[in-house]
Amino acid sequence: MPLRLPPKFHRQTFSTAARVWPAIPSRLHAVHTDTHIPMNASTSQQLGRIGKWYLPTMALIAFSFAVVNALEEYNMAHMTEKQRRLAEKERNDMLLKAYGERMSLSDVEKALEVYEVQ
Repeated sequence: MPLRLPPKFHRQTFSTAARVWPAIPSRLHAVHTDTHIPMNASTSQQLGRIGKWYLPTMALIAFSFAVVNALEEYNMAHMTEKQRRLAEKERNDMLLKAYGERMSLSDVEKALEVYEVQ
């Protein structure tokens, strides 16, 4: 006894005249009419002297920041443990010297002076 599929599962032969379903909505078609106004320099907003250099400057700052961080990470990874501890101790001593222990009023004033300079 051959297997029979229900009518909705019957295969339809392929042809180039077969209708594509669902049809592409007309709002997705590219319509070029006379009401379309191209963007040009006269209608676009002028950026000015600062605006022209803003994006390249920010990109340069971000790139420089990434390079400095990568070099510092590379240098720290290739240091011996003794050198790493010594560099960390020097960094901590500089911070302690800059901000002080804040046990007295003079330490707090000195820390504020260093903070204002930065």
